[in-house]
Amino acid sequence: MPNVSTPRHSIAFTPPTLHIEQVNPSAWFLAPWNLRRIAAKARARLRDGIMRFGLVQPVIARAEDRMIIGGHQRWEIVCELQHDLTSVIFLAGLSDAQAKALAVLLNNHDAQGEWEISSLTALLEQLRDDPLDDLLSATGFDDTTLEKFLASPGAADDILTPVEVRPMGSTVWVLIGVPAGDYPAIADTVQQIAQNPAAFCRGGGERSGGGVSETKTDNDNFAGKLALRRYFLRRYHEGGSPLVFDACQATGQLWKALRTEFTVTYFGVDHVAQPGRLRIESERVLATPGWQFDVIDVDTYGSPWLHWEQIMKHGRGPVTVFLTIGSSMFGGSTDNAALRAVGLGRVVKRLPPSMRKKLDRIAVEACLALSFTHGWRVVEAQEAPPGRSARYLGLHMVRCAVELPVPNPHAFVAVADPSDSPIREDLHHG
Repeated sequence: MPNVSTPRHSIAFTPPTLHIEQVNPSAWFLAPWNLRRIAAKARARLRDGIMRFGLVQPVIARAEDRMIIGGHQRWEIVCELQHDLTSVIFLAGLSDAQAKALAVLLNNHDAQGEWEISSLTALLEQLRDDPLDDLLSATGFDDTTLEKFLASPGAADDILTPVEVRPMGSTVWVLIGVPAGDYPAIADTVQQIAQNPAAFCRGGGERSGGGVSETKTDNDNFAGKLALRRYFLRRYHEGGSPLVFDACQATGQLWKALRTEFTVTYFGVDHVAQPGRLRIESERVLATPGWQFDVIDVDTYGSPWLHWEQIMKHGRGPVTVFLTIGSSMFGGSTDNAALRAVGLGRVVKRLPPSMRKKLDRIAVEACLALSFTHGWRVVEAQEAPPGRSARYLGLHMVRCAVELPVPNPHAFVAVADPSDSPIREDLHHG
């Protein structure tokens, strides 16, 4: 099998000849292997752009038969708009295979750039302030996306929500074994207890839990995350040069934008290697005693709790921590830190899928309560509006002069033989 990552040059390739013509759209025809689909709302925005600016990006077609290689959606729209003449780039000398390869290249996001978020935001702000024309609507972004980009730096007080961090209340985990034939008789009661356990306890009341969807989107709710960080930087680090540890750097867009507004000493790492950047496991950095970071940013779309656990153990304080809490905390690989926080770390080998979202409801509260266990005082905690796949929290903490007494929060009661469950046999040790 040939090495597909290495181009083969055994046959010389002559680039096709190129010329541009103004032709009637009815003179072209679509390739039978159109590679892209477009949603109705996105197509409407593309249509509005063509109506406003014209077809400024010509369609690409093969000269010999006028088959469209790139620009199928634009061609359909100019036909709808009944344009008499439009620009076409004709390429001569392309074989069918070469035309297909070019079509893939023209539509391939892996061969294209990505937004430089800080620069894009600045440009959109300039368009917003233009008094002559509503040019924001011509950019192709919908209103929701524009609102995320254009949240003003001073809007944090309006969009952030205070979060109460308190010691975790006692939790008793009960595993009940019931013969399969008898379960239908108690199924309704079990479901009611599972959905609202507080209603069956003295005091009543339902535990609330914010849910997030399963869609993973990098830099979702960019403006909200910026507002959260601006708020804490202004409130606790104004006038200094805090040492920032970006534990999940990725493309670094957030701190690129923030470093244009605040003076910080920045250190970013990521577990994914990129040119010019080392591959570093940020949990190991935080697990090393003696670090003196003033700000720690854990912007991950999985679980931040392994990082949080190390911050609790080795931080000296004061410190500001930003946590992105993804919807897959108890996903494919069980998060041991979260399991330990809710009291199941010693008894669960793997987490049944049916339990994951139920545990999500209390895992955040339990993990944040580790601050009390490790002698921290949370001065302030705020939450930005959630994205499609995550929650965003910011906390400023200091070490307590005297360690606070925290009761043992967990107990485990096992009823019936657990041999067929993912729970270990040493349940009585929980």
